[in-house]
Amino acid sequence: MRIVRVTEKAPTGTVFRHHHLTDLHAGAPDFDEAAFRKRVAAIAADPDARWTFGGDAADLIKFNDRRYQPTELAPRYRQAADIRYASLEHLQELFEPIKDKLWGGCEGNHEWKYDAHYGGKFLVELLCNLGVESRYVGAGGFVSVTFQVTKTQRVTQLIDLAHGWQAGRSPGAFYGQAEKELSMTEADIVLRGHSHRPNHKIFKTRGISHDARYVVHRHRTVLNGGTWRRGYRDQLAPVDRDRLSEVEGDLWGEQKQFRDEPLGGAVILLRVHGNSGVKADSAGAPAHVTHSVLDGENIGDVSGVAA
Repeated sequence: MRIVRVTEKAPTGTVFRHHHLTDLHAGAPDFDEAAFRKRVAAIAADPDARWTFGGDAADLIKFNDRRYQPTELAPRYRQAADIRYASLEHLQELFEPIKDKLWGGCEGNHEWKYDAHYGGKFLVELLCNLGVESRYVGAGGFVSVTFQVTKTQRVTQLIDLAHGWQAGRSPGAFYGQAEKELSMTEADIVLRGHSHRPNHKIFKTRGISHDARYVVHRHRTVLNGGTWRRGYRDQLAPVDRDRLSEVEGDLWGEQKQFRDEPLGGAVILLRVHGNSGVKADSAGAPAHVTHSVLDGENIGDVSGVAA
């Protein structure tokens, strides 16, 4: 578990748009690369966009995995001599346009399993190749973001970053687990993934201002970034009775009867208020950084959206 420290210049009124990208599963046949590239383009074009990574960058399914079948690989991977290097090459290509906006990244169960069986550290190598190895938090850790409002005033946001949990597949399960997570961390933002179901909740908790002068509402957000796997394949070729070995099989999610989910997660809008957000005559004044959320499905360009 590691701590990544980041400093951002943020005059009062600055709105950072924080994207949590997780569970890409590059190499899976239903990874929606077009949708993911659209989100990457939006981040690249937005000067105030930042992102974190939550694990399972690549599918990394090998022949000894119970989920393996030849049709569980995307076409560009089927002839690859080494899935690991094919995955690294693919992910470097995808993340290159936004590498300088990364706040922190952690590993997921797909990276752990591959590392355990074949050695190495997949995510470490990926981040090193991108030149952002200082943003690596390990299996889970913290990102401490300091917003420099003026030469003398600074406010912070602490991010608790880990791959996630599988807390059922109903909306209520997420909210119950979200409250438990907040009780186990001091973080302002808790980021998870793994379940492939995007969800979020902003909690308003009471606290005191950074200068310890006023009682304020502190915004704390728990967010699951969902996935970039569609969960199904459409427009499959008709079955050829003479080439039955090439028939595309059902995906893992189809076999488990998982429901369809929106691709990607929501965007957290972080508005930096500085001292102007706290008034002496208002015990319910907002904290120095307030949160709101923008739906992540088909998000397009959000650079003009304010919190």
